[in-house]
Amino acid sequence: FPVPSSTTPSNISFTSAKAMDITVIIDESSYDICTVKDKAYKADRKIKQTANNTIQIKPGTYNIKVVVEGTEVFAKKLFISASEHRIIEL
Repeated sequence: FPVPSSTTPSNISFTSAKAMDITVIIDESSYDICTVKDKAYKADRKIKQTANNTIQIKPGTYNIKVVVEGTEVFAKKLFISASEHRIIEL
C-alpha cells in the first residue's frame, strides 16, 4: 500500500520464539518478511524496524493472515491507527 506523504505511516511487525521467514497477507497483498525473536522484543526494547521485519501501511482496518511453511498461523481483522507500530506475537 503506497502511503501518501500527508499520512503518517503505520507499521506492523511480528515476533515469535525464534526468528523465521513468514508470509503476511494483508487484504489481497502478500509480503515475505521475517519475525523478530521474542526475547529481543520482550526485554522492553523497541524492535529495530527493517524492511525484513516490518510492513509499512496506511492506517485502516485490514484482514491480516500469516502463513508459515504453508500453514496459516494467524488470521484476524485489525484496525491499525495512524503512526501506530503494531506488534503481533505469533
